[in-house]
Amino acid sequence: MRGGRRPGMIAAALLALTACGGPRPEPVTWPAPAGGGVTTDPARQAINGTAFGFARPDTLAGRPAEAAELLAQAEFLTVELAIGPRWIPFAPSVRQAFVAARPEWRAAGGIAPDAAPQAAIDALLGARAALLAGNRAAAVAALAPPVFPAGGEDALARLSALPRLPLSARAGSDAQSEMWRDQVQIESDP
Repeated sequence: MRGGRRPGMIAAALLALTACGGPRPEPVTWPAPAGGGVTTDPARQAINGTAFGFARPDTLAGRPAEAAELLAQAEFLTVELAIGPRWIPFAPSVRQAFVAARPEWRAAGGIAPDAAPQAAIDALLGARAALLAGNRAAAVAALAPPVFPAGGEDALARLSALPRLPLSARAGSDAQSEMWRDQVQIESDP
């Protein structure tokens, strides 16, 4: 049995999660790699990506495609960590940290405060793909209102110069620490 956890404890945790306020978010999806490439675990990749990217925004300066992916990963994790059953062992503070940080990265990236997470993910990843293909016009079009109220040019400028986002950096770091802790616990279980 994983970490000595009992099925009853997991059921109680699920019940507590559903009872602790607010409507349950709609599930989000992360697209499969283009060209049928090797599929990685998008949640684990997003945890590592947000931990590094938000801690080192200087590495993203002038790289809007990578910044767009970072914000898409954060949007994805905010929902995935809240509703994905495999994340139940994570401390509730990790989920709360992403919810608390969302307004910070949305303001920095020019994302509407009330944008649906999947719409933000799709727009950001569409812009990323367009930028990597060298199609700036398509990237601008992907970052259009209402998800990006000020439009694509403004969003690209913001993505090219993300500031330090301390709440976002803390959320990414906490999630990575929790993932490593959970992995060590799994490996040490008989």
